[in-house]
Order: sequence, then C-alpha cells, then structure tokens
Amino acid sequence: MKNRVYQIEVVGQTLWVTVNGLSNQRTTKAYVEDFRQNAAALVNAPWACVLDLRLWLPSPHDALTLLQDNTRWCYAHGLACVVVILPSDAVSAWQYLKATEVAAPPAILRQQAQSPEQAQAFLRQHGYWI
Repeated sequence: MKNRVYQIEVVGQTLWVTVNGLSNQRTTKAYVEDFRQNAAALVNAPWACVLDLRLWLPSPHDALTLLQDNTRWCYAHGLACVVVILPSDAVSAWQYLKATEVAAPPAILRQQAQSPEQAQAFLRQHGYWI
C-alpha cells in the first residue's frame, strides 16, 4: 500500500515499511490497518519487519498510543525480528522508542541499521530472504 506518508511491502517473510514525513491520528490509523492487512499473510510463521524511519517526522502524541498497540499486535502474531533504520533527528528517534515501548518476547531479534543494505544483510544473516 502506498500513500504520501508510508509504504508497506511484503518480501518473503518480511514486512518492509518506509515512513516519510509527519503522521497524524488519521494517517496512523490507516497505517495500522494497512500494516495488519499486509502482515496477515506472514503470521503463520516467524516473520520480520524492517522499519525505515529515516524521513519520519515527530508525530502527535495520540498517534503513539496506536503505534504501541500495533507493536503489541505484532508480538502477539509471531513477529520474530525487527530491524530499524532510525531517523537522524533525535526527537524522531526518541519518539520511535516511545512508540514501541511495550513488553517484548524475550527471543525477539532487534537491530538498528544505518541503511537498507545493512538491514538486508542482518535479515539474511538470520535466515530471512530479502
């Protein structure tokens, strides 16, 4: 699904998300719905998610609650690996950390990458085709 704020692609057992710009309550609700629709094809086996947030801008506080709920949904539906390409903006990076600040399964793999190529290399190293 594509729009001006985000793009979501399924590649193998990986959901690749690119966020560009500012999210608000409306676009965050649409994002969560699209995210879950795309992830539905992956939840029968361990799956990975790449979040490319290099161009994400700080979002209103009410959007964070929706993102935290989506993070819980991911953990409850078999998410096994997360790779994040953080924005260089410190406020946006902090906001990502707040948006995903929920109890995680102990076995989940988490990695920060500087580029899509680093994200892909980490995924391949852990058995995800990308």
